[in-house]
This record gives sequence, C-alpha cells and structure tokens, in this order.
Amino acid sequence: MKRKIVISIVGLMIVISVLIIVFWNQGDNEYLGEFNPITWAENPFDRWDMVESLRQQYDLSSMTRDEIIELLGENGAEISSNWIRYETGGGLLGDNILSFIFDENGNVVSYGIAN
Repeated sequence: MKRKIVISIVGLMIVISVLIIVFWNQGDNEYLGEFNPITWAENPFDRWDMVESLRQQYDLSSMTRDEIIELLGENGAEISSNWIRYETGGGLLGDNILSFIFDENGNVVSYGIAN
C-alpha cells in the first residue's frame, strides 16, 4: 500500500514537472520557427528554429553574396570573399553552422548546415 502511494506521488510529480517546463518555455519561443530578419539578427543562438522557414521563404541558391548579407546581416557571421558562415545555435552542442559558398562572381554555389 505504501509503495503504491509513493509511486503515485512520484508519477504525479513527474507529470507536473513536465507541464511546468512545457508552459514555461512557450512564452519565450513564440517567434521560433518563422524566419524574420530582425529576429535572426537579434538572436544568433536561436536561429536553428528559423532555418527551415528561411529555406522555404527564399530561393537561397539563386542569391548573391551581397543579397545574403543584406537578408541575414553580419551579426554572428564569419564572412570571407568566397564563403559566409552563420551561427544557428542548433545541434547537440549548439554548434550547427549555416554555410554559403560563392563563385568568383559572388553567386551562391552551395549552402547547407554543417557542424
């Protein structure tokens, strides 16, 4: 009898804890998922949640280096003449990078996620 009560109490505590965590995080992540240039610029370590929306909203493979910089900015970026890397905050260690590679004319040759 005592064992059933202890198991019930532990189970209830787990359920309550999960609910608290879910509801606690909802308010902080309202913008996540939908790409927005301002949100992207202001939250470099929350970008991971916006990458898929970014890919759907823009034809990134047809853009130029200057257009990518205009769209995504320079905050949280490493920029070279033939590549740009943006921190996204994704991955196990928060180290996923959105990378763009450009040809000699500044056109996107390829892009993708790396870690």
